[in-house]
Amino acid sequence: MFFYLSKILLFVLIPFWWVVILLIWSWITKNIKTKKRLHIAIVFILIVFTNPFLFNKLVNAWQPTKINLKGEKYSAAILLSGIGGYDEQNNFYIGASGDRFIQTAQLYHQGIVQKIVVTGGSGSLLNNIDEAQGIKQELLKTGIPDSVILLERKARNTYENAIYSKQILDSVHLQAPYVLVTSAMHMPRAKKSFDKAKIPVIIYPSDFVVYNKNFTIKSLIPEASIFFEWGSFLKEIVGYGVYKITGKL
Repeated sequence: MFFYLSKILLFVLIPFWWVVILLIWSWITKNIKTKKRLHIAIVFILIVFTNPFLFNKLVNAWQPTKINLKGEKYSAAILLSGIGGYDEQNNFYIGASGDRFIQTAQLYHQGIVQKIVVTGGSGSLLNNIDEAQGIKQELLKTGIPDSVILLERKARNTYENAIYSKQILDSVHLQAPYVLVTSAMHMPRAKKSFDKAKIPVIIYPSDFVVYNKNFTIKSLIPEASIFFEWGSFLKEIVGYGVYKITGKL
């Protein structure tokens, strides 16, 4: 039930749909005063959620900073899925969040980690995809041996990533701490989930959404692309809160 509710919540948290719902409401209502208030609300949402300065400030406060592990050694990296999918011909592709894949492969090739645990089954409501297996095949293409990669293929969310990863790590007796690799936006919730599961981890954030922390005049000019970035950010904020309330953190 928690899995399905989280997917519905993700839909609700996208500002684009707020505007759509308010527009439909304004078309339907016959009350002139209500219609005017709805139009004001739409303009307000568009102004706030296309503002680069506001978005950058909030996301920078949420995202952890980049970590340098050069010269260090760890028994394993834990790579969270959610980075790719399959096409109609069953070919696996790395998507927009592929930086965590790149960073994990580099950790191995640089000799920082000895094993890679890929955690994540299907996070989709409609498709039962085996993303972990797809990621493994891509890791193999980078020259990483099959014996290095351990798969966890049941998890459907971050909480389950931690629970099922612990089972694998305990079974192979790898020494803690482990390097946790996921997007910078997702890292606060992921880190707390693994802490809750009593898995000692060193965070290694990737897929940074915001890089420039300096104020510029350009940061006050509305950007349409940011309007669609808010969904992911709000998902993490609310998801963190829900996990906290339900005892998953």
